[in-house]
Amino acid sequence: MLIPAYKAARTISATLKAVAAQTVTPLEILIYEDGCFDNLAQVVSNFAETAPCPVRLLSCPLNGGVSRARNLLLREARGEFIAFLDADDIWAPDHLATTAAAFDRGAPCCS
Repeated sequence: MLIPAYKAARTISATLKAVAAQTVTPLEILIYEDGCFDNLAQVVSNFAETAPCPVRLLSCPLNGGVSRARNLLLREARGEFIAFLDADDIWAPDHLATTAAAFDRGAPCCS
């Protein structure tokens, strides 16, 4: 699970709770703080204490934009499948399970 974050301390907690509630546990959660240092690191650290999988926070003091953040996260990811999630989005608990089932039925994983 890859989450780019910019000025996201206010929204990231709800996003991470939705990740923890997934019926399919992600292999890892990678978060990239892109140039704005609010209290996101503390929120992520608190979540990581009880997270269902490893959580890593990466950061850069300069804002490079969401595309750069996603590319950096993608290079760090270890999983066979990648899920991008914005820091202010909330997924239904079956989002990853539904997506995995679609791949199992033969949906293309890339175009």
